[in-house]
Amino acid sequence: MKSRIYYGEYSLIHWIDLMLKGNISLPEYQRSFVWEEGDVKRLIKSLREGQFVQPVTIARKDSDNIILDGQQRFTSILLAYLGYMPQKE
Repeated sequence: MKSRIYYGEYSLIHWIDLMLKGNISLPEYQRSFVWEEGDVKRLIKSLREGQFVQPVTIARKDSDNIILDGQQRFTSILLAYLGYMPQKE
Protein backbone atom coordinates (compact mmCIF):
# COMPACT_ATOMS: atom_id res chain seq x y z
CA MET A 1 0.00 0.00 0.00
CA LYS A 2 1.40 3.36 -0.98
CA SER A 3 0.94 6.12 1.61
CA ARG A 4 0.52 9.75 0.69
CA ILE A 5 0.72 12.79 2.91
CA TYR A 6 -1.10 16.02 2.13
CA TYR A 7 -0.27 19.25 3.95
CA GLY A 8 -2.96 21.91 3.80
CA GLU A 9 -4.21 20.50 0.53
CA TYR A 10 -7.85 21.29 1.29
CA SER A 11 -9.58 24.35 2.67
CA LEU A 12 -11.10 24.49 6.13
CA ILE A 13 -14.56 24.82 4.59
CA HIS A 14 -13.93 21.53 2.76
CA TRP A 15 -13.36 19.73 6.08
CA ILE A 16 -16.32 21.46 7.73
CA ASP A 17 -18.48 20.32 4.82
CA LEU A 18 -17.24 16.75 5.28
CA MET A 19 -18.09 16.89 8.99
CA LEU A 20 -21.57 18.23 8.30
CA LYS A 21 -22.16 15.44 5.80
CA GLY A 22 -20.90 12.80 8.25
CA ASN A 23 -17.88 11.92 6.13
CA ILE A 24 -15.39 12.19 9.00
CA SER A 25 -15.53 9.79 11.90
CA LEU A 26 -14.07 9.72 15.36
CA PRO A 27 -12.30 6.51 16.40
CA GLU A 28 -13.44 4.75 19.57
CA TYR A 29 -10.26 5.70 21.42
CA GLN A 30 -10.96 9.45 21.08
CA ARG A 31 -12.72 11.09 24.00
CA SER A 32 -15.95 13.02 23.57
CA PHE A 33 -15.96 16.77 23.11
CA VAL A 34 -15.24 18.36 26.51
CA TRP A 35 -14.14 21.92 25.80
CA GLU A 36 -15.97 24.82 27.41
CA GLU A 37 -17.16 27.91 25.53
CA GLY A 38 -14.10 29.86 26.73
CA ASP A 39 -11.79 27.25 25.19
CA VAL A 40 -13.57 27.60 21.85
CA LYS A 41 -13.34 31.40 21.99
CA ARG A 42 -9.61 31.25 22.79
CA LEU A 43 -8.99 28.94 19.83
CA ILE A 44 -10.88 31.19 17.43
CA LYS A 45 -9.05 34.25 18.79
CA SER A 46 -5.73 32.48 18.24
CA LEU A 47 -6.68 31.65 14.66
CA ARG A 48 -7.80 35.21 13.95
CA GLU A 49 -4.56 36.61 15.37
CA GLY A 50 -2.46 34.24 13.30
CA GLN A 51 -1.01 32.47 16.33
CA PHE A 52 0.30 28.93 16.06
CA VAL A 53 -2.37 26.30 16.64
CA GLN A 54 -1.53 22.62 16.76
CA PRO A 55 -2.57 20.87 13.55
CA VAL A 56 -5.48 18.49 13.18
CA THR A 57 -4.43 15.09 11.87
CA ILE A 58 -6.91 13.25 9.67
CA ALA A 59 -6.18 9.83 8.19
CA ARG A 60 -7.87 7.98 5.39
CA LYS A 61 -8.67 4.37 6.23
CA ASP A 62 -10.45 2.40 3.55
CA SER A 63 -13.05 4.96 2.45
CA ASP A 64 -13.32 6.79 5.79
CA ASN A 65 -11.70 10.01 7.01
CA ILE A 66 -10.71 9.50 10.65
CA ILE A 67 -9.65 12.19 13.11
CA LEU A 68 -6.45 10.92 14.68
CA ASP A 69 -5.55 14.03 16.64
CA GLY A 70 -7.16 17.41 17.23
CA GLN A 71 -10.78 16.45 17.73
CA GLN A 72 -11.32 19.19 20.35
CA ARG A 73 -9.88 21.84 18.00
CA PHE A 74 -11.69 20.58 14.93
CA THR A 75 -15.03 20.29 16.71
CA SER A 76 -14.53 23.77 18.20
CA ILE A 77 -13.99 25.25 14.74
CA LEU A 78 -17.17 23.54 13.51
CA LEU A 79 -19.16 24.81 16.51
CA ALA A 80 -17.88 28.35 16.01
CA TYR A 81 -18.78 28.14 12.32
CA LEU A 82 -22.31 27.00 13.24
CA GLY A 83 -22.60 29.50 16.12
CA TYR A 84 -23.58 26.71 18.48
CA MET A 85 -22.30 25.48 21.84
CA PRO A 86 -23.73 22.23 23.23
CA GLN A 87 -25.08 22.09 26.77
CA LYS A 88 -23.06 19.85 29.10
CA GLU A 89 -26.20 18.22 30.45
